[in-house]
Amino acid sequence: MTVKSSGSLAFSEIQTEFTGSNPISLSEYYANGAYVPAGTSGINGAIPSSNAISVSKFYGSTKFTAVTHTYTSGSANETVPAGAQSVTITVVGAGGGGGSSYTDSGSDVYNSAGGGGGAGYSTITRAVASGDWNTTIAYSVAAGSSYSSTTTGSLAAGAVSLTGGGGSNGTGADANNGGAGGNGGTASGGSTNTSGSAGGNGTASGSSGNPGGAGGASGGAAYGYSAYGYGGDGDSAPSVGTTAGGGIIIFAWT
Repeated sequence: MTVKSSGSLAFSEIQTEFTGSNPISLSEYYANGAYVPAGTSGINGAIPSSNAISVSKFYGSTKFTAVTHTYTSGSANETVPAGAQSVTITVVGAGGGGGSSYTDSGSDVYNSAGGGGGAGYSTITRAVASGDWNTTIAYSVAAGSSYSSTTTGSLAAGAVSLTGGGGSNGTGADANNGGAGGNGGTASGGSTNTSGSAGGNGTASGSSGNPGGAGGASGGAAYGYSAYGYGGDGDSAPSVGTTAGGGIIIFAWT
């Protein structure tokens, strides 16, 4: 709930929004105090943390609790929560899939496939203004191996257009050669943009123990997102490699 934006405003209405006890004193409601979070703003600007404070500063204000929304599939709109002061957005694409091995048991040829490339990682932190509340930011999580994850929208502080590019698939082996590793995905739009690593190449061999090319690391691995966006290992002969890691998008509101 948000404090009303006009008309007579009673101390009790401020208390209803931010909690507190009776008797009510406006001095209890300085920002960064017991009841009002630091950085809380209304339509008349930030609620002060010291010195002069007035009822008018509370018009359009709301007590906000930090919340994080995480998506690992789908495309939809993220609604900017009322009361948010900032957001950190993280976008990781999907890794590329490993290629298929070549096996000719008649001639004892076992050629392994290339690993898929890792996906790109992009992140940004933006200030959120009261005019941004209840607007939306479109997002789309990578829908499978080698696809990109994206966000598209606008806040008062600037555009929100991030892409975590998907890694490309590893190449399959043939009768004469091992497969090539896929390229790492790129990233754009963030204050930090990190590309994924390329997948490893497969090799040609006359033995059945030949491993496939390793999947590339996700660009987000260095930031704690190693479970997403990694490339799949290439198929070996005669075993099968791992599958690629999917994409992820995170909105962390504070």
